[in-house]
Amino acid sequence: MNSRSEKLLLAAVYVALAFSFSLRSEVVSATIQTPPPAETGYFKLGTTKNPAGHEINVNSRCLLFDGQPVFPVMGEFHYSRCPQAEWREELLKTKAGGVDIVATYVFWIHHEEIQGQWDWSGQRDLKKFVQTCGEVGLKVVIRGGPWCHGEVRNGGLPDWVEAHKDWKLRSADTNFLAAVKILYGEIARQLHGELWKDGGPAIGFQVDNEFGGSPNYLLALKNIAGDAGIDVPLYIKTGWPAMRTPVPLGELLPLFGAYPDGFWTRNLKPWMVTTGKILLSRSHAPTPASATTR
Repeated sequence: MNSRSEKLLLAAVYVALAFSFSLRSEVVSATIQTPPPAETGYFKLGTTKNPAGHEINVNSRCLLFDGQPVFPVMGEFHYSRCPQAEWREELLKTKAGGVDIVATYVFWIHHEEIQGQWDWSGQRDLKKFVQTCGEVGLKVVIRGGPWCHGEVRNGGLPDWVEAHKDWKLRSADTNFLAAVKILYGEIARQLHGELWKDGGPAIGFQVDNEFGGSPNYLLALKNIAGDAGIDVPLYIKTGWPAMRTPVPLGELLPLFGAYPDGFWTRNLKPWMVTTGKILLSRSHAPTPASATTR
């Protein structure tokens, strides 16, 4: 080996040793604390087990399927806006895209446009839609209104409901809730045999939508749904807007959603929902004086 080669070899060894010592020059230590167990026992759910023994539950951190944490993907599909003949193919596409649960609005105006005249036929056939979801392996969350939004006239309230100027809509007004009781009864008949407890795919029911008023209204809707026979593991409200008074802890799960692409705007900045604290844990429950959002 000539002197030039020896110098190059020595230089390489020196660099390697220097690099090795530099890696060892700093010792980093970290203490990982075991987090406290998730809180359970205070969520007021419906029947959580189906006839096959599978269970859908929830704790203060996550959804649970047969006791294991899950993070399902839920996508929207409005059955009454799509021809019934196309449901299966579109649902299969939805499933192939990675969706596990289908959420669907029940637009009241699509089913009782004229008071007392109900239409659950064709593409308005909620029962057939839920059955089809089950056949292709998708679970379902029913968003039962009475007010839905969804870019439907009156937010989905029939014109004859809007015409009752003596009613206080979307409130605990007895006349309004009497009409909602009939609506929920009709939905319950459509869902008969299709609920999770019966072996069907319907696992959740959302009351109203994007409501920020009194929690008494939402609790009244939950009670009406239960009395009608809509017994599901998950009772839901949208997690926005901020409510003046929070829903009592454990009564309704806050559901958030977002659009992957807001096609109606040219603003390309990321969109974030900022509505304040969402309560899923006793340890985060506010005192009445500070209870401003749910």
